[in-house]
Amino acid sequence: MSQRELLAALQQEGEARIAALWQEAEMEAEALRAENAGRLEALETGMRAALEEEKEEARRPILAQAAATVQRLTLAAEERVAQRLRTLAEEHLPQLRTGPYAETFAALVAELPAAAWARVALHPDDREKGASSFPGALLRSDPAIAGGVEVETAGGEIRVVNTLDKRLERAWPELLPVLMKEVRRALDRPGTAEKR
Repeated sequence: MSQRELLAALQQEGEARIAALWQEAEMEAEALRAENAGRLEALETGMRAALEEEKEEARRPILAQAAATVQRLTLAAEERVAQRLRTLAEEHLPQLRTGPYAETFAALVAELPAAAWARVALHPDDREKGASSFPGALLRSDPAIAGGVEVETAGGEIRVVNTLDKRLERAWPELLPVLMKEVRRALDRPGTAEKR
């Protein structure tokens, strides 16, 4: 083998080795790229999951605070509505004096226990009815009494308040839930929000 042939053979062998090394390096690089792409995908997936978890962690107290605020505002609004309903009911008591009020007055007097009533407080318009129902008693006009009577024995040992105001006061704990239910039902009707 001549020197030229030897050089050509060595060059060919070197080129083959270089090509093999390049091919091996490219295969390793491709394997590393695939491995890194998998790692990167796993890292991105983990980061997305961690971010979602952090968002959920941050969201929970905000939602809890919002729910508490809604509940507080709802209770405050319901309290204002309840107070307004009570005021309206009290304002409408004088309207009960119209129509068959004479029968209502007589019924309220008839409910009183039998006693020698010495003092009677009543609405000024009820003095005539009071005089016939309580002959000999001291009648005191009180425009704050919407209807009915407050009676007391001479010594003050027995006192009975049987007025429309007192009736409303006693019945209010039972009336209020019924009224609030009606208010809620009215607010829940379709189209109610547009009317507010």
